[in-house]
Amino acid sequence: GRAGDGGHGETARERQQAAGTAKRLHAMDAETLMQRREMLRKAHFKQSKRTAAGGGGASSKPQLSSEQVAKLVGLFERYNAHKANMDTIVEAMGEGFSKGQAAHELRALGLKFGQLTPTQLATLRTLYGRYRLERDMSTLIAAELSGGWTSRQITSLLKKHRLTEEDEEEGAEDEDGGDEEPID
Repeated sequence: GRAGDGGHGETARERQQAAGTAKRLHAMDAETLMQRREMLRKAHFKQSKRTAAGGGGASSKPQLSSEQVAKLVGLFERYNAHKANMDTIVEAMGEGFSKGQAAHELRALGLKFGQLTPTQLATLRTLYGRYRLERDMSTLIAAELSGGWTSRQITSLLKKHRLTEEDEEEGAEDEDGGDEEPID
């Protein structure tokens, strides 16, 4: 069947659904972790119902329980800095959970390796506020932010989410003005 083999007929729709889920996740920054996980569980089951209705290989894979979805999301937040960590996530999910199933479930939840979850983005903002004046800020943030991020990735994430640019624009006038004045 087309749906079971990852056919191109559903690819655009799946991407659109994942993008919609990602937008909803980003809008929920202030929500609690439990509320986010419940929303992810509902999004997962809605996606699973669509896949099952389309036929194909959906019946050959057991649906994840809400506890399994929460476990998958938690593991993803611990290891999402690089896709090479997929094997670690699959192993931690337990026997009978395949790499393909993990990829499918993560895609259905709108989660992508190398991208922050809303929880991680909120934590990044907090850590940036705490360490922004430290010389080794990226290293300090990398040590505390879940996901296994490197200091170089943290630097990129700070730029991507415009945390450093805003601060530099505000601080540049104050600091540079004071430093460049002659001391006659």
